[in-house]
Amino acid sequence: DVNDNPPVFARAEYRTAVSESTPPGTELLRLTAHDADSGPRGHVHYSISSGDQHGLFQIHESTGALCLARPLDRETQASHALVVQATDVPGGHFALVPVAIEVKDVNDNKPYFPVEVLSASMRENLPPGTLVTTLRAIDTDTGVFGELQYAVLEQPAGGPGVAEGRDAFAINSSSGELRSRLTFDYERAKAFQLLVRATDAGNASATVTVRVLVTGEDEYDPIFLSPSFSFEVPEGAHKGQSIGRVLATDEDEGADGVVLYSLAKPSPYFAINQTT
Repeated sequence: DVNDNPPVFARAEYRTAVSESTPPGTELLRLTAHDADSGPRGHVHYSISSGDQHGLFQIHESTGALCLARPLDRETQASHALVVQATDVPGGHFALVPVAIEVKDVNDNKPYFPVEVLSASMRENLPPGTLVTTLRAIDTDTGVFGELQYAVLEQPAGGPGVAEGRDAFAINSSSGELRSRLTFDYERAKAFQLLVRATDAGNASATVTVRVLVTGEDEYDPIFLSPSFSFEVPEGAHKGQSIGRVLATDEDEGADGVVLYSLAKPSPYFAINQTT
């Protein structure tokens, strides 16, 4: 016999799937190549030709058993494409075969919120069901392991006369949309604080504090404290002398409750301070 035959793999390609939690040393699959030459000339040696730049895999030189050498991480690399070489050492003939390895995900990452406190605002008098904000937690797992469920854990009272707890807000468990359950009155409740939890399929969870500020609207007209005001001007009063004060109130709070004064018709004799 002479060494005139190259090795031939039993398959045109090899494929396998492995969990990212598989421990190093585990055999993933066994490759087989045959050399038609007899005796030592037909002995085949196996090696990884390319695709394993991080040294994650190793192959037994004689048996063709492909094993895991280092832990896998699907979030770093979801698949690996190796090329394995079979060589008949005396003659230097060789064959190449592709090996595709899919890394299956496990629930090894906890969800997290990008911020510890999320602030949102909504105007008073909006109808129940108004979208306040959408919460988004991050889970780098894929598929069902990366799907999150949202829930409101606690909701302290927003103020006197306003419903407490879960009566104030509702969250969509899958989308994270936070919506109001009530119509809010800025004069009665100006802010809410609640705790929202995101939970993954493995019951790992993360929480975030949500602060919702209620903003006011200009609902009320100012009202004078008296239907009319009477003042006396002494003879000889000089320019700029105060002769009296009118007063009006506005039930709106904040900037909407600030009252500004002006004369309905300009007068050559009198002027009014805009703010006092």
